[in-house]
Amino acid sequence: MLLGCPPPGTDPDSSGGTDDYDGPNPQQYGSVVINLASNLKTIEPPLDMNIDSYYVSATGPGAPFSTTVDGSETSVTIPSLLAGDWSIAVVARNTVPENIGGGTDDSVTVIPGEVTPCTIVVLPFEGTGTLSLSVSWPADDVATPSITATMAPLGGSAGAIDFSATGNPRTYEDTWDAGYYELNLGLYEASTKVWGTAAVVRIIADQTSSKDFVLTSSDINPMTEGDVAITIEPELQNSIEVSFDSTPSTYLIGDPDMSIVASTDPEDTGSYAYKWYLNGGLLAETSNTLSIGSGLSEGNYTVDLVVPEG
Repeated sequence: MLLGCPPPGTDPDSSGGTDDYDGPNPQQYGSVVINLASNLKTIEPPLDMNIDSYYVSATGPGAPFSTTVDGSETSVTIPSLLAGDWSIAVVARNTVPENIGGGTDDSVTVIPGEVTPCTIVVLPFEGTGTLSLSVSWPADDVATPSITATMAPLGGSAGAIDFSATGNPRTYEDTWDAGYYELNLGLYEASTKVWGTAAVVRIIADQTSSKDFVLTSSDINPMTEGDVAITIEPELQNSIEVSFDSTPSTYLIGDPDMSIVASTDPEDTGSYAYKWYLNGGLLAETSNTLSIGSGLSEGNYTVDLVVPEG
């Protein structure tokens, strides 16, 4: 949704020119355009991670056993196993079917005449996957470009990652351990940041997570006087959906701050963390509400929200 604002010096409540405007000196004010974009997703492989079925197998002192059960099942009984120590394995599969996770218990002791309980947690496979990124921009907008970027396990410490030093686009590719990470990216014109963003990256073993950031002139901070453009882009783990409500819907420089409220689905029961970023820089706010506006100079800004659970 794009909310258009009147040019500086125009009465926001009027439909014509500025003849009847009796507010503050218009030369001291600019405008803000808020883009609420809720269609951005975690950077992750195209692999379908929804469980369609489980393949359950057992090996031990007797004949091996295996069966496939529907992904909606939460338990399965293996009948008539010979007494002794068994190894039980569960593999989760999607609809293709492809193996997407698993778990084992290698010390299940079967006792004659009894039902032995066994709990197996099915997790994504351990291992490494590939992260492939690129950033491109209109050549006329950035004369001396450079990229800075960091990656951090969710809740962990960030480390720098190195993009290619020349060319347009600039690229990065390397392997990472399976898991969730926070990516922080910035494009610089000499020493001035002209674009930045934050994103959640999911690495899956033996898969490639890729994203091409194709910037347009409207994405690049022009460093000119007149207005401020703020883009709100929630970058979330794929199990949490976010929607936004802002008050007021438009903002003039010098007015009280704009309040942006994030709502989650599933609803936050106290386990979510909120990380707001302005042009890739972490802000101090940690709740679902962000106040922004005062202190911003003219230019383009991107506000990102990362909502990890726990």
